[in-house]
Amino acid sequence: MKKKYIEDKQTFFWYSPSLKNKTVSDKLLVVYIFNYRSIDYVRELFKVMKNNKAANLFFNSINKSERLKANYNDLKINYYTLLF
Repeated sequence: MKKKYIEDKQTFFWYSPSLKNKTVSDKLLVVYIFNYRSIDYVRELFKVMKNNKAANLFFNSINKSERLKANYNDLKINYYTLLF
């Protein structure tokens, strides 16, 4: 299901060299959808990837290092912290 989701949304990842073999990491998927897409895309992501997995990837990123935390803008960090 995730592979189909990525294929359907491949224009989102036009800059990613990993698309050559049609793979995108879960971490990249969460960062990109959470940061740059609407809540409708987030809901779709939750159907493809369980909420807990997406939440864990998000919290691991923002708590691991400032560099990874910088992948998200402050507004999105606040929103998803409150959501989860």
